Amino acid sequence: MHSPPTWRLGPPFIYISSNERDLIVSAEYGNEGFEVRKMRGPRCRTIIELMHEFGAALQFFDGFGNNGNALRECLIYLDEWMPAKGYVLVFTDAEQVLADEIEDRDWLLDVLVGAGQWWSEAVTGQRRFDRPPVPFKAVFECSPGDRSWVEVCEEAGCGFDYL
Repeated sequence: MHSPPTWRLGPPFIYISSNERDLIVSAEYGNEGFEVRKMRGPRCRTIIELMHEFGAALQFFDGFGNNGNALRECLIYLDEWMPAKGYVLVFTDAEQVLADEIEDRDWLLDVLVGAGQWWSEAVTGQRRFDRPPVPFKAVFECSPGDRSWVEVCEEAGCGFDYL
C-alpha cells in the first residue's frame, strides 16, 4: 500500500519529484486534513497564466489582483477560506512552468519559500486569526532527466529535497 510523504514543519519548502507516479496527486502527496492542489504546468507558461492557475487551484476571490503582491498575500491567508492541517502545491509537468518567462522562476521560488516560512510559524495574539504552525510545501514534478528546477533552486540558493 502506498503511503504519502510525512510533511514536517520548516524547510525544505521545495521538493523535486519525477512525474512518473501511479496515483492521482491528492493520493500521492496528501495527508489527512491536508489540502493538496494541482498546478498544471502547461497552463503556467507565463506569469499571467500562472496567476490564473493559482486563482483556479486555490479558489482565490474574484478581486484577486493577478500580481506578485496579491499572490503573496493570498498564499499566507489561505486558511481564511481553505482551513487545513497543511498545504501542498504540486506543479505537474514542471518544466513548462514559466517556460516562456524563465527569468521569473527564481521569483516563484521566493514566493513559495516565503509562504512556507510564514506557515511554519504559529500566529498568536490575533484572536480569530491565531493558528498553529502548519506545513506548506511545493512539489515540482519533472520529466525524467529534466533538471531545470534543480538548476533554478541551486542558482537561487534555495534549499530543496527530492521525493
